Amino acid sequence: MADPAGWARQLLRQRHACVVAGASTLELLAEAVAGQPVRPPRVLISDSEPLTPRTRALVREALGTDPVDVYGLEEVSNFAWECEQHAGLHVSADSHVVEVEAPPGEAGPLRVTALGMWTMPIIRYETGDLAAWATAPCSCGRTLPLLAAVHGRAVDSISTGDGRKLLWPFFHELLGAEADVLCWQVRQQSRAQILVRVVLQQPSTDAVAMLTARLRRKLPPDLHVEIEAVAAIPLEANGKRRLVIPLP
Repeated sequence: MADPAGWARQLLRQRHACVVAGASTLELLAEAVAGQPVRPPRVLISDSEPLTPRTRALVREALGTDPVDVYGLEEVSNFAWECEQHAGLHVSADSHVVEVEAPPGEAGPLRVTALGMWTMPIIRYETGDLAAWATAPCSCGRTLPLLAAVHGRAVDSISTGDGRKLLWPFFHELLGAEADVLCWQVRQQSRAQILVRVVLQQPSTDAVAMLTARLRRKLPPDLHVEIEAVAAIPLEANGKRRLVIPLP
């Protein structure tokens, strides 16, 4: 992977009309140019992985442009995208048929049919991701189908003893509200235990103990949590950051 400082030099040297990268890459870029006079790109597109609210805020502040979240797969290309309201993902219904196996508002398996794949048709493709339909139309006025959210890989979830699955938005609600937590990753050690790695703004033994106590009050009682403060959470080989790592 290229040095983020090199990306920063390119961005500072000239204004780019469009910047497209995964959410983790945009976060590294934002950190590399923080506080420097960046000429904001006209369009900033985040793809490949979930764009968390914290990453969006960091990128918007450092690069001066609100990122647009886009969803797709290498096999079928991009087919869902945010409008200016950032209230969900509009589906490109003229090119793709999207199905979610759940009532509106609830997460379920996401399937897609790519209408333009004449050489190798892809019909009702099991993406392996979970998504949810919106329960109300977007205020932008577009009438395209609207996904409220794409929750990411169905396998990237923590299974609890009572059969529930905890996805990354659940942990974001817990950890994203912690002002001292800059970055996090949850790894399931066993059915009864998770390890939460965190990058803290002001790391200390007391900060870890207080965070551990707050999480224990909010997590299922049969799920033990251990907090580990680290200097950084490395990206995967593909340049992405896995927020939730389940049991093998």
